[in-house]
Amino acid sequence: MLATMVLRFVPIVQVLVTATSALALVLPAALPAPVGGLGAAQHASATGVHAGGAPRGGAVSARGDLGGASPTASARPRLSISVSRADVRKGERIWIAGRLSAPGAVAGRTVHVDRRKVGTPTWKRYTSDRANGSGKYVVTVRPTAVYEYRARVTAASGSAAATSASRTVRFSTGTRTLAARAALLGSKVGRATGRATSLSRAQVRRADRAGLRSVTSRSYERGLLVKVRTSSATRTWLVSGDIRRAYEAAGGPAGRYGVPLHDAKCGLLEKGCVQRFSRGTLYESADRSRATATTVTGRRGEVIAAARSQVGYRYRYADASAQRTKFNTWMGNRNAWCSFLQSWASAASGNGALIPKEPRFSSFVSTVRAQMRTGSRPKVGALVFFNTYAPAGRITHVGLVTAVGRSTITVIDGNTTGNLPASTRGVLEREWPRSRALLYAYPEY
Repeated sequence: MLATMVLRFVPIVQVLVTATSALALVLPAALPAPVGGLGAAQHASATGVHAGGAPRGGAVSARGDLGGASPTASARPRLSISVSRADVRKGERIWIAGRLSAPGAVAGRTVHVDRRKVGTPTWKRYTSDRANGSGKYVVTVRPTAVYEYRARVTAASGSAAATSASRTVRFSTGTRTLAARAALLGSKVGRATGRATSLSRAQVRRADRAGLRSVTSRSYERGLLVKVRTSSATRTWLVSGDIRRAYEAAGGPAGRYGVPLHDAKCGLLEKGCVQRFSRGTLYESADRSRATATTVTGRRGEVIAAARSQVGYRYRYADASAQRTKFNTWMGNRNAWCSFLQSWASAASGNGALIPKEPRFSSFVSTVRAQMRTGSRPKVGALVFFNTYAPAGRITHVGLVTAVGRSTITVIDGNTTGNLPASTRGVLEREWPRSRALLYAYPEY
């Protein structure tokens, strides 16, 4: 809801980095020869030729075509899929890529990537990409369970729907040294551009990771690899894109955010990625030219980093009763959008409905009251509810707490005016007096 009180702004922790593209990705038509022991199964592609559904009739050949396809199948859309690895260590990313061949133009057509847990019947939409001029698409994901993946396009003018065959990605165990991970990633990280460096004992202690024994990192053309050896395992994590630039600007493994805990979680809204570190969280998306960061860790750090990426967003309106922001588009209506921002941050960080998605502010408040613990104590990551217009004492606005002071709280809130120009609302991060808070709600992070 509209927040009308003008309050003192607080600088935010936000690392500026240059706008660059994410990892250079290798599409199926140009996949390199298998490296690091990859077999043909890991690189095989599968093509669906039946419109409007999964492949039917006939076995999939080694080339990925369906045996027994009808003579007219070549006139229908064909959709291939390949995975960079069919076995992966927990916490590592994979790349899913393929090509859409269809009558008419293919550039710009949305290719959805669905997934389902092995042994379950239901496919769920996971992420998507737009095909380029030659029909190629690519996404990167970090599996959290053993999943099957498939690609799918819906019907378009002059072209039917199509679904690829599926590919299963399973987990493997064992150590992962820096050299081994570099070999497996191949052209996705490119050539080494510097020498491997290790943290001192004092730097290892400051990284604030339980059981940490040693940390070694090395820069490559398209990523930074960080080998983390703990008392129980040796793993090597990839830091790339805008997250890499922000991470290195903050000192890398020896700096502000500590050491990576796993690869980035990608395939999120707006092609977003979020990555956890031992002392913070970083978030990037195609909608922003730089990564945003917080020293908050865990799921609450992911939500805060995603919300912080929207600070500075502005919308100039002609009719205050019909809002047309990106958050309204995402929600599908023109209602007041202060709660939409909070729901969006939860979804954009890969945390689903941790903060519920409701089409009206009143239903959002009711759902939060029903699903979350509430109280009067401010906590980082809590939702805070305010009254911003008459009658006094009625909840009319919501924000996300990012810091707690003795007499103030720092809050990210949207659909607010602050000191913005007339007829403008936006997303701000600023201090509020603690006395203004009517209620706190605590998501189950």
